[in-house]
Amino acid sequence: RTPGIGGTGLKGLTERLAAAGGSLHTGPSPRGGFTVTAELPASTEELTAAALATALPGGTDLGTRPAGC
Repeated sequence: RTPGIGGTGLKGLTERLAAAGGSLHTGPSPRGGFTVTAELPASTEELTAAALATALPGGTDLGTRPAGC
């Protein structure tokens, strides 16, 4: 694949999120690198205690553990 040509990953992801009522924000990070933020709507009833316990600011999920732990 030639750099800068082809690829529809972010476009396709943006379209799928929009179809679900969400959005995708992408771009360079202030400290270098690239940031991808996906947002999906959810009602309070849809959020479980487990999801709330593992969701941390900044997108870090320290609650994920390997199977069997």
